Amino acid sequence: MSALRAAFRVRGSFWGIADQGAYSGNSFLLSIAVGYSSSPSEFGAFAIGFSVFTVVITVSRSLLVMPYVLEYRASTDKGLAEGAVGYRCALSAALAFSSISLVFVWISSLVLPGDLSSAFEVLAVTCYVVVIYDFFRYTTLVRFGTYRMFWMDFLWLCAFAVCVGLVGLTDSSSMVVVFLLWPLTSLVGVLVSPRAIWLPGRLPLRFVSTWRERYWGHGRNLVGEALVTSGSQSLVVLLLSSLSSVGFAGSMRGAQVILGPVVVVEQGLLASILPKVLECQEYGKYVRIRVMSIVFSAIMFLGVMIYCLILCVVPSEWVASLLGGVWDIGRQFLIPMSLLQAFSGISLGATLAFRGLRNSSKTVVVRSILAPVPFIFSVPALVLWGETAAIWALVFSGALGGVFLWAVFFYVRADLESAASRVGTEVLD
Repeated sequence: MSALRAAFRVRGSFWGIADQGAYSGNSFLLSIAVGYSSSPSEFGAFAIGFSVFTVVITVSRSLLVMPYVLEYRASTDKGLAEGAVGYRCALSAALAFSSISLVFVWISSLVLPGDLSSAFEVLAVTCYVVVIYDFFRYTTLVRFGTYRMFWMDFLWLCAFAVCVGLVGLTDSSSMVVVFLLWPLTSLVGVLVSPRAIWLPGRLPLRFVSTWRERYWGHGRNLVGEALVTSGSQSLVVLLLSSLSSVGFAGSMRGAQVILGPVVVVEQGLLASILPKVLECQEYGKYVRIRVMSIVFSAIMFLGVMIYCLILCVVPSEWVASLLGGVWDIGRQFLIPMSLLQAFSGISLGATLAFRGLRNSSKTVVVRSILAPVPFIFSVPALVLWGETAAIWALVFSGALGGVFLWAVFFYVRADLESAASRVGTEVLD
């Protein structure tokens, strides 16, 4: 019973949950606004562009942001000057990566047709600006705390909402305009970040060797894991869209947007429960780790299903008045995408259990094994039976992934707990 109570404690994590709500709410508002102001084909082009952006930000966060976060304490312990050198080096790498992303995406826009070309032109700006914003966001978190990061994300959300409202009042709203406003309004968040974040002093021109020495060891491992998990999900959407239609991508993205509130709750609950799980490991409370992780999986699964049931029961006109065109675009895939999100919550609970035992290597291996599964099932289903079959094949892949992750955890649990009891709080790889 104490383990169950611990799973619901959120003391000290208010700002983390609030920030996740602001950050995820911003993406949710973007999709809603684009859905209101675009046709199904335009929304599909936006969905494909946003999938590419997801891959870019995933690589950036894993390769550039998280290595700096992990090494921040070590560098500042050597003195303020050493910490400043590390930050300038990491910022230079982030600027270089965002510039390369801008060029490649813009070149892609030149060869793509119609709405895709327009979406990728805006995507080039988005990749450059938001990659830098994301770097500032996480460095603000590690150097100044969650409270300051929350205000960055909250003011970005407010600025974007105001601009979308003004554009809507002038009847000049479109997919391109709304999509472009999203990265541009993030500059408001940058301006309210601590001055030391965006005025670090002279940046080094020759930073590659220093970055490689300090951050490459973490970066190569983290980017591999991230691409296996988040990257493969975005890539399967791109592949299915290329084999089917832009409208298919739009319908999938529309269903994801409808499920956006569930994702906010999921990430907020994860932010509150993860410190408790790690604390249990330090004191050898392994049963509590298992219970809390299982409870998390159950809450996520049941929560998504209840949310889906409510949307199915409530009159469609009420939901359409709130979500606009996104509801019409995504409602046909609501049930299968809800199940996919529910099984994703089960997988996340299993990952939480591994993290509670300070283990990441086994999840990387399992995720790598599971990465081809969505492609193996969904692509033949699309070719043989159509779009609906492809979506249900993804659902089956998600269910298989959740069951497999938990099965591996219980198979190796005794060894992990035994190792944890011997080495204390060291990382178990």
